Amino acid sequence: VPFARPAPVEFRQRVIPEISGGSWKAGHDLFVGKAACANCHSLRGEGAKVGPELGNLVHRDHASVLKDIVDPNASINPDAVGYVVRLVDGEEVTGTRVGETADELHIAQPGGAVAKLKKAKIRQTEPMKTSLMPAGIDKTLTPHELRDLMTYLLREVE
Repeated sequence: VPFARPAPVEFRQRVIPEISGGSWKAGHDLFVGKAACANCHSLRGEGAKVGPELGNLVHRDHASVLKDIVDPNASINPDAVGYVVRLVDGEEVTGTRVGETADELHIAQPGGAVAKLKKAKIRQTEPMKTSLMPAGIDKTLTPHELRDLMTYLLREVE
């Protein structure tokens, strides 16, 4: 019997029992649609750059990714701390800091729009104590939809 070589690493999918039977395509549709992940997160070239880019999720375990969805306040990525910026006119802008110039502070808001705020018009900038990501997203999905979303997040391609 000839020796069979295993497939190269780049072609092997790791086995994740919790997503067995999940649909990558349905998960993608949830990511950009009902679950609204793409309003703040980018993955595989799609979505906004407000929260963390999610390309590293394929290297993480199911339980830790699920925990981030179920309880986004448990561990806030230091690169995606939300800020509330209060302007002198009373307006508030909420989002993540994505840059600044000598005269402006740039805040990425859910949906991806970047507010360029004149520093002279800012009364206060305060880091949020909670994540910009709303808790309870998992409760808006059926168990099958959550499995499909996790399939999309944890697999490169289907």
